[in-house]
Amino acid sequence: MSIPTRNQAVKQGNTGTVRNAKGIVCGVRDAALLGLSGVDVHFFAYWQNQMQLKLSLSASELTVDAAAGVITIPIDVDTFRNVTPGTRVIYEIEWRRGDEQRTILQGDIEVLAGINDD
Repeated sequence: MSIPTRNQAVKQGNTGTVRNAKGIVCGVRDAALLGLSGVDVHFFAYWQNQMQLKLSLSASELTVDAAAGVITIPIDVDTFRNVTPGTRVIYEIEWRRGDEQRTILQGDIEVLAGINDD
């Protein structure tokens, strides 16, 4: 069984991704998993040979609609503002509950050049 992979694209200094103004939006096949007691969801992004961004549901840094089975990772104007276009950014979204840990979605984020005048 393979882990779902979906590549993203973001433009420096913009909110959201090229596809979705809200950010990275992930539908979960088994939505019931998101509604279980003790569940946390984590987002990790890695570039320049180190973990650069960590967000979690428990810290109220991302949102989960358990009924709809949707996870939203917000991207604000500063998230990728200082990332050089063409830098390989790898991301992963994880579901955690107690000792259980599962990758829900993974992929690359392409950073596109943008004009930052704000």
